[in-house]
Amino acid sequence: MMTGKNRADQHLSEASELPLHPLIRGKWRLHILLCLADGPLRLSELRKALPDASKKVLVDNLHGLERLGVIERVDLSTRVRRVEYALSEMSRDKVLRLLSALRGLQTDGEPALRPNKK
Repeated sequence: MMTGKNRADQHLSEASELPLHPLIRGKWRLHILLCLADGPLRLSELRKALPDASKKVLVDNLHGLERLGVIERVDLSTRVRRVEYALSEMSRDKVLRLLSALRGLQTDGEPALRPNKK
């Protein structure tokens, strides 16, 4: 039987190919990834999910994650500008394993990473 810590260790080793430092740099990147783990979201939906983050900070972090190839920006515009952000196909499995591992870790009896309330 695999314990929570063993599962977290396994997921961390499986996700080790991801550049971790750029993913965890800043306050909001992991929170953004956690939100996008459930599926694509528009900027307005991310702002509702992360109300303490300013629009500029979210956009800067989204652009940074896009440059890393971790997320994709999909332009769905017709006449009105509409853009969604989603985990990229190439990084989706690795990001989900990393988030799963982080959810399994605890600090002082509290989960290290919790899903955001929408």
